Amino acid sequence: MPSKSQAQPEQPADMPLNTLEADIKTLSKIGEAANLNDLVLGLSPAVAAASLYVSNANSLSILYENSVATQQQQTQLGQCALKAGIAQLHKVIESSSDAAAAAENPDQDLLDLLKALKTAVQ
Repeated sequence: MPSKSQAQPEQPADMPLNTLEADIKTLSKIGEAANLNDLVLGLSPAVAAASLYVSNANSLSILYENSVATQQQQTQLGQCALKAGIAQLHKVIESSSDAAAAAENPDQDLLDLLKALKTAVQ
């Protein structure tokens, strides 16, 4: 507890006790002068439009995110399809090269076929 020598000097009755009370009184006077109800009613269309713009921006950002994700998936599917097509081409090439290697003389096969046709016709 402060002693009498350290006691705060008394404030005049019209002076606020602290700065918070002074701020409250100032805001009260400003509110009375500005008629805050009219201010709220006047700002409501602008606030509603701002809310609408924020909502549209959020929806548009989600749209772009989904578009990018879809493009990435399509790219992956295209790469998988290309890889599968190349694998099928390799199988066809390997099987045709094996068949060509198995035939010792392709001309002999053609000659045998022609002989069989000639005997069938006679």
